[in-house]
Amino acid sequence: MAFLAAIANGLLVNRWRRQEIERAYLEALAARPEGGESSPEDRYLVIETLLQLDSLLIGLSERIRQIFFMSQLDGLTYPQIAAQLGLTVAQVQRAMGKAFSVCYASRFE
Repeated sequence: MAFLAAIANGLLVNRWRRQEIERAYLEALAARPEGGESSPEDRYLVIETLLQLDSLLIGLSERIRQIFFMSQLDGLTYPQIAAQLGLTVAQVQRAMGKAFSVCYASRFE
């Protein structure tokens, strides 16, 4: 019975995570200028990619994930990220190094 409860809990957590990612993506779409409508297929692929990235980076701290997404999704430079988060550029560089090493390791395992 505990095994089934653990499975159900995992499914629920995955569902909440997916809903949170979908909500954030739809908010980002709504903030875009008009004229760039995405097809349902494109939206699905983007959400699936974001979910894969999220699960890949789940072992990292929230701060490192935030820095990674600010750099890779928002297109911010390391100095911009450092200024927004009150960090040094060196701290941002170290965080990105950790995130990239996780991505690299998963790619070549």
